[in-house]
Amino acid sequence: MALRCADERESEALIGCGDAARSLPPGRGFLCAEPGQVVEFQGAFAGDQRLRRLVAAVAQAGRRVGGRPGSLGPAASG
Repeated sequence: MALRCADERESEALIGCGDAARSLPPGRGFLCAEPGQVVEFQGAFAGDQRLRRLVAAVAQAGRRVGGRPGSLGPAASG
């Protein structure tokens, strides 16, 4: 996997082609799923404050459906 790389050699070492060396918007990257198969993707960014709120909301939702901490509910336990 590669996000923005400094040059084509770095990109080629990571994903097997120079695609990640071009100018990319924030969060854009490339994943080499297998040799010769490179897929472009758009990642997301969440600052610390948003990430904390998201984690708290997921934990609260888990409690509402009867899950235990660290699980996604009853179905995730078995």
